[in-house]
Amino acid sequence: MPVVNREGAYWSSWGRTLAGTVVLCAVIALLTRALNDHGYLENLWVSQGYGISIVLSIMLITTLRPDWPDLVANLLGLVSGVVLGMLNLMLMLYFTGGLSEFVMQPDAVLSNIGIGLFFGCIGVLFFYALYRLQLLRTEVSEQRRLQAEREQALTLSRLKVLQSQMEPHFLFNTLANVQAMITAEPEKAKAMIQALTTMLRANLSRVRSDTTTLGDELTIARSYLEIQSIRMGDRLSYGFDVPESMTSLPLPPLLLQPLVENAVRHGIEPKREGGHIQVRAAYLGAQDNRWHLEVIDSGLGLDALAQTQGEGVGLSNLKLRLQSLYGDAADLSMRTADQGGLHLTLLLPQQLTDPVAGEPESNE
Repeated sequence: MPVVNREGAYWSSWGRTLAGTVVLCAVIALLTRALNDHGYLENLWVSQGYGISIVLSIMLITTLRPDWPDLVANLLGLVSGVVLGMLNLMLMLYFTGGLSEFVMQPDAVLSNIGIGLFFGCIGVLFFYALYRLQLLRTEVSEQRRLQAEREQALTLSRLKVLQSQMEPHFLFNTLANVQAMITAEPEKAKAMIQALTTMLRANLSRVRSDTTTLGDELTIARSYLEIQSIRMGDRLSYGFDVPESMTSLPLPPLLLQPLVENAVRHGIEPKREGGHIQVRAAYLGAQDNRWHLEVIDSGLGLDALAQTQGEGVGLSNLKLRLQSLYGDAADLSMRTADQGGLHLTLLLPQQLTDPVAGEPESNE
């Protein structure tokens, strides 16, 4: 009945096959009841004898000789099972007193052998179809898992490349600013080096792992904004409003930094009078198992973003990363801020519960 499973014929699998065979043979007994003069119980006894014998024969062959081809194992199991089924039939006839009459009728013997082979083949084909269906489902599931792993590996690879491209560019620009300030404004140069050191230390820790925390991302963002505020002077101010309880939330790297860089490069820096950047985080509430991270600037807004989005890290790439990492549980949206700039909202699955509100901090 069942076919050889080269990936491992577990006893539980054989148990399910045997149980299915018992049910199938009970149905077959109803059919054979209409073909002879015996009662249902007698037909059930004979049908179960054939079915169970075939199952046990195939199970024994596949266990002892797992290297044999499926076709050979099933054919031998089928023939062996029919022989044992015939012996079971003759044993029943012996106890009911009909054995002598049965063996004297070759047509009856051949008829029972034919019926056993016929229904045995039906059973083998039935369980073979079930096996192939299960195998196909397993293969599809495995292909999906491998595809998801490949996509995740590709995402991480792109992230590493992105980091390697971003950090030297920013580092060279910052060091050039330090060089320009070191004589005329040594205190600012010292503060910029200190902020750069903090940022590089956090970045080094992040590169060594595929995940980071919101606290680490905030450290990098704060250092980046400190460097930019030293460079831009009074044209840039910033603040953070993030509860302390949320800083340990796990977070993929490079989710917050592109939002902050976007606010500086496309919102505040092109604006003559500059502006303010606010970073906020909060839980959505007990009914929604998610939290949001917001970057709000008072820069030039959506129109300027549409004109300069070709530069730097695209927000569309960030959306693709969110889809790859979180599916529909995460999202990135943008709208015009109340002060006329850009309001970016990063929606993520919630990891911690019962948040405790923290005090906002600011450099203003």
